[in-house]
Amino acid sequence: MTAFFTPSLKEGRQTIDGDEALHCSKVLRKKAGDPCLVFDGSEAYHVAELTNITSKQCTFDIIRTETVLPQTYKLNIAISPTKNIQRFEWFLEKAIEMGVNKISPIICERSERKHINKQRCEKIIISAAKQSGNFHLPEFNEMVGFKELLKADKLDNKHYIAYCSKILPYVKDAFKTVPKELTIFIGPEGDFTNNEIEKAISNEFIGISLGKSRLRTETAGVFCCALMYNQNHI
Repeated sequence: MTAFFTPSLKEGRQTIDGDEALHCSKVLRKKAGDPCLVFDGSEAYHVAELTNITSKQCTFDIIRTETVLPQTYKLNIAISPTKNIQRFEWFLEKAIEMGVNKISPIICERSERKHINKQRCEKIIISAAKQSGNFHLPEFNEMVGFKELLKADKLDNKHYIAYCSKILPYVKDAFKTVPKELTIFIGPEGDFTNNEIEKAISNEFIGISLGKSRLRTETAGVFCCALMYNQNHI
């Protein structure tokens, strides 16, 4: 069943607007009476029936509401966007498929990308949610500096920083007992600097290794999401 994202639900309106309405009417050629799913990114989605369709706005009636089952953990990824933005967008897509809870783009000392198109990233997140059925959207933050996030992200959860080192515990060993909420920092191409690592460790971050291979930034992010997904769903 086709899914549509509609933030209007939060305002009490049962409408599909903008690009979603255009896609519904012109691309999918939906008709009044067709069933669909609608969601607004919250902890519920709705089985609905389309009632009126135009290229600017579609209306629907809610048939029933389903609750998105909560995960047993919360995974927050702080990651430095890649120079090739398509690689970062690929990470976003895969992270959503595996149920990441929060994504915080960060600027590190070796970051080659200092800006991202947040609106485009949010569209990719919504598209991945529709494809995967993970309708509870993650929090997607503005891009901030490493030091700034280090100070701000002092929540009551475990914090990890992944970097290349032969003496660090392997991530799977560090997660033998999975905390209810955890944050993992993933560095840029070229890794975190020693200065950044020292600052993180002094802020009670735990250093972890992602294995013997040197992973691309986006691969490292997806690897962490997949590991948590595997430990909690399989």
